[in-house]
Amino acid sequence: MHAPLLKAPNFTVVVKLGIGGFSMGVATALYSATCFAQGKYGNGIDYPINLRAIVGLSGWLPGSREAQEKKLEGIKKQQEIHNRLAVEHKIFLRDRKIKFFERRKIERRIGHLEKMQRASSGQSKEAEIAEQLSKLKEDLEYVRFFPKTEKYVSLFMGGDDTQADQSQHYCCCC
Repeated sequence: MHAPLLKAPNFTVVVKLGIGGFSMGVATALYSATCFAQGKYGNGIDYPINLRAIVGLSGWLPGSREAQEKKLEGIKKQQEIHNRLAVEHKIFLRDRKIKFFERRKIERRIGHLEKMQRASSGQSKEAEIAEQLSKLKEDLEYVRFFPKTEKYVSLFMGGDDTQADQSQHYCCCC
């Protein structure tokens, strides 16, 4: 019935070729599709077939395990970064006021000592002030650059506030 139709003079035959596989045959079908896409076999010989479709049922893609493992490693790294940032943020929120006030105390003390240094005339007093300034600047660096992942250890414990008040009073009397 179809034979006369195929032999008609104006009829062109269009053949679309596809390949498929089930289970382990999917790997072979995918290999053929890859060869078609590249235009040659893995050994360099030209691939002569013109594929139009590929079907795979209940199979696996060769190399997909490695791709999934790389993806999983990337996700684990992102999770580690996220966890580290969460810890840093938690510590920052807990210690930010302490660090702020300690930084302000140190900056004020540095300002007072610099003022005293400009006003002083004695060499021994100037050397003592310079030494105190260097210690305070070191303390300021400690406060500014304390590791974000560790609990902050305060420089000033209870009694230092009275000492700061005395030094301010001493500074104003000079």
